[in-house]
Amino acid sequence: MYSRWFNFTVVALWLAAMTWLTWVKIIPRIREGEPPSYQTIAEAQRKNPVVGWKMLLGGKHLGTAVSEARLVDDGLTEIHSRVHFDSLPLRELLPAWLDAVLGLIDEQSLGDDLSMDTTSVLTIDPLGRLTDFESTLAMEPLDNSIKLRGSIEGTKLKMNVSMPGMSRSTEAYIPPNALITDSFSPQAQLPGLRQGQAWKVPVYSPLRPPNSPMEMYEASVEGIEVITWGGRGQQVWLVEYRRDSGFSISSRAKPQGRLWVRRDDGMVLKQQLLIMNSTLTFVRMTEQEAEENPLPEIEDL
Repeated sequence: MYSRWFNFTVVALWLAAMTWLTWVKIIPRIREGEPPSYQTIAEAQRKNPVVGWKMLLGGKHLGTAVSEARLVDDGLTEIHSRVHFDSLPLRELLPAWLDAVLGLIDEQSLGDDLSMDTTSVLTIDPLGRLTDFESTLAMEPLDNSIKLRGSIEGTKLKMNVSMPGMSRSTEAYIPPNALITDSFSPQAQLPGLRQGQAWKVPVYSPLRPPNSPMEMYEASVEGIEVITWGGRGQQVWLVEYRRDSGFSISSRAKPQGRLWVRRDDGMVLKQQLLIMNSTLTFVRMTEQEAEENPLPEIEDL
């Protein structure tokens, strides 16, 4: 039979292991709370359904954007967005493969810039699950457009990309509780943030190659900062997006995107996106700025 001291040692080691597990794994998750979900985002955005954005590239005004949450039949919520580039710097923002496929850049006839619109819609069911999405990219004066459609069944994502002379379908795995987003659609709300939270962000884009229209990122809440917005200092959470390498985000890869989210209500005030070698910045308009600057209308997709 085992001695009393042996039994005591086994129990003490088990208690020590359970204590470590509780403090290292469980308590931090309780303190952090659950990361944002489609349900919490949709609920928050319906309270402030229409949001305007200013777009900047290297301090230069490029255009405006608008996002809108709509409650439709059967309890579905649709989050629409439209991004309008008054003048698009081709060499800085468009990938080489797109020019090769569509023959976009003809400097003699178009010059260096052209106008571009992207529209998108996310559909969220009454249980807070993303069911499908659409994204369209159109450029003026060209007739070419790119359309991307996706639908989600459990953890399987089915996508189709179509453009003149080409159509490609792909499938991908989507982690549970991931927040899929369009690379050009500004995020209006991220409620309930806490220090240390992290979640997966699959980002799709009509500017990516048709056989790989989505890239996986990991978002993490880095800490608290103070920025100026609306003429006042605002306490915000800094959220950074990094490419998901399959390892811990502690590897500190270079951020591919940043969001500044107001602490008290989860309102996203500013966000940046790295496209090619340029940083595209969205700055949320105040109510007064939105009234003074006509926003582009969001057409039904």
